[in-house]
Amino acid sequence: MTRYFSDKRFIGVISGIIRVWLGWSFLQAGWEKLTDPQGMWIGSKAGTVIQGFLGGAIKNSTGAHASVHPWYASLAQNFFLPNAGLFSYMVAFGETLVGIALIVGLFTRFAAFWGMFLNLMFLFAGSTSTNTEMLVAEVAIVSAGFYASYYGLDHFVMPYLKKVLHIGTTPTTVTEPAPTFNPQPVAPGIR
Repeated sequence: MTRYFSDKRFIGVISGIIRVWLGWSFLQAGWEKLTDPQGMWIGSKAGTVIQGFLGGAIKNSTGAHASVHPWYASLAQNFFLPNAGLFSYMVAFGETLVGIALIVGLFTRFAAFWGMFLNLMFLFAGSTSTNTEMLVAEVAIVSAGFYASYYGLDHFVMPYLKKVLHIGTTPTTVTEPAPTFNPQPVAPGIR
């Protein structure tokens, strides 16, 4: 069993399946928002859904069995709600771009990180649905490192970018030779 978990091809296949499933989930969610015919995510009514969603989160932050932390409700009230239109665009385009990046395996760990961020924000707002499963999958992808995109575009793009940007190479600089110790001969009988 240990042999399989140390094989980069095996890890690449397993994490590739997780990566594509996760990417498809994000792409579907983002595409629905981008193509919403009522324009409630992007367009003339942008921010309407965010306002309703966050209004529910704020309401659920009080009471005996509050499902939203008070600090998040305060953040939603004072920062997210006044900028609901901007966040509406960010969620719609963010989900779509994260989905595409995960499906093709390009900037995989970066995309998984932002996917984790989105899912955490949804979880903090009290929405569970598939956010917990997606968060676990994103942690697995980030933990798998480079192998998460072994069968993706990162396998080709990242070595190229490292070469072009000189990442991971030692700089070639001219150094002065180290001084050497040359003791002078001592005359016999003198100490």
